[in-house]
Amino acid sequence: MGYTSDPKAEEHAVQFDENGKVTRGYRGTGWDGKGDAEGPGEIVKGLSGEAVRIMKKPGTFYFLPIQSFF
Repeated sequence: MGYTSDPKAEEHAVQFDENGKVTRGYRGTGWDGKGDAEGPGEIVKGLSGEAVRIMKKPGTFYFLPIQSFF
């Protein structure tokens, strides 16, 4: 989450607790001031320890209402 060119990336990075839960979201350039980071999706701790955004989980389907034009 955030920009890799951020000179304060470490300071602005998403913070996690010992269980991998977000304790503080991204706070650098690009953050909209809401939630843990800019945009939709769940934020989890990746294997490398960095934040990863899950946009859509496998097997998850989204249904949109169908409108009739007749």
